[in-house]
Amino acid sequence: MPISELTSLSRETASFIPRKAESLSPGTGGTTVKTFFAFLKDESGATAIEYGLIAAGISVAIIAIVNALGTQLNAKFTSISTQLK
Repeated sequence: MPISELTSLSRETASFIPRKAESLSPGTGGTTVKTFFAFLKDESGATAIEYGLIAAGISVAIIAIVNALGTQLNAKFTSISTQLK
């Protein structure tokens, strides 16, 4: 496809793309569309999810460490108990 055809194609495609969000919903002022696009741009939820994933990772690490130490402590106390008998 020649470049001239690509240029005309992109111009034709661009004519279907609205210039403003208001033009997508006539009569309502485009508030629904504006709200939707604002929701898509909002990244505060992504930050909360990232903090949640970090907290979950730390929790798994703590549980693994406590589980390993708990097993070792149980073995140590069992050894001491048998020596005292």
